[in-house]
Amino acid sequence: AEMSERLRLDPREELLFSGWFADLLQRSGSGSARISGGVAANFLKASGLPNGTLKQIWDVVDTARVGSIDKDGFFLALRLLALAQNGREPTMGNVSSFVGLFPFPRLAGLAQEASPSPPFSGGPQQQRAMQAS
Repeated sequence: AEMSERLRLDPREELLFSGWFADLLQRSGSGSARISGGVAANFLKASGLPNGTLKQIWDVVDTARVGSIDKDGFFLALRLLALAQNGREPTMGNVSSFVGLFPFPRLAGLAQEASPSPPFSGGPQQQRAMQAS
């Protein structure tokens, strides 16, 4: 899990982000382990960031220019998203050089319901919901 290490995901983030990924994978319905560009774009738009910034993030994560992203790409997109929401350039360099706890991506709609608030107060209820899916 090289990407998880590079992104320094903590176990709770990994659990939550994986849940979002699984959900988007179902919507993509491609049968592959990749999220289609359209589904990913709709999800990322919930961040409220300008389209130019979202395109910048997409260009970093869709390195192969295939119009879809895998789980690593999705996790990276969420990291970049959170940086951009906190006034940083969404670049791989900024992810690598970031010091301290990463900010959590803020997303309106679906993602908001999935994200525990306040951050990571997921009790037994939260875990049961995760196992059920």
